[in-house]
Amino acid sequence: MQVREFFYCVANQDEIRNKEILHVRWSKPGDGWLKLNTDGSFGGEGVNSGCGGLIRDSNGLWIRGFAKTMVVNSSLASEMWALREGLTLCLDLQPQAVEIKLDATAAISFLSGNSNTNGDLSGLVDDCRDLLLQLPQVRMLHCYREANSCADALARLGAAGDGGDSYFVTPPHSVIPLLNFDFMGKHRSRLGSPVCETSIVY
Repeated sequence: MQVREFFYCVANQDEIRNKEILHVRWSKPGDGWLKLNTDGSFGGEGVNSGCGGLIRDSNGLWIRGFAKTMVVNSSLASEMWALREGLTLCLDLQPQAVEIKLDATAAISFLSGNSNTNGDLSGLVDDCRDLLLQLPQVRMLHCYREANSCADALARLGAAGDGGDSYFVTPPHSVIPLLNFDFMGKHRSRLGSPVCETSIVY
């Protein structure tokens, strides 16, 4: 199997420094790259949860999006479903390079092989790894939730749905203000700690 390199960005819990005020914003991918943001919305066991995500180009313009209604037993499961759906949507576009950002460090840790995958999630994790390997060039990074508001809105839309999947060629009306906020490079403030970047080799 071809060796592939992925990148992720998470906080090292053994090296947390003093928190400081951070100005967090969504950032455009580089020229020739697409950017995938995904998120999950866990409603609790036995009730509707959702996941959602969107793909934007290097100009920050909407390409595709999705929202999915489902019943899962954990927040992590909703995050993994979001990533799986987002990767599948990316592959339909046959991109040359994709930057992926999500606010779930546990999901990234599973994909990096730094955490043991339990039985309930092993199939999802394997699916995501297989999909990642089909992309010619990919990097995955953690982001704060403040930089993931569009994906969060789509995940909530999925959780509020009556079942099934929705795919969007144009953005839903409820997401447009958030898209414009990101497009204009505006930031949100939060307390946070510095993060470190580590490579994952498959």
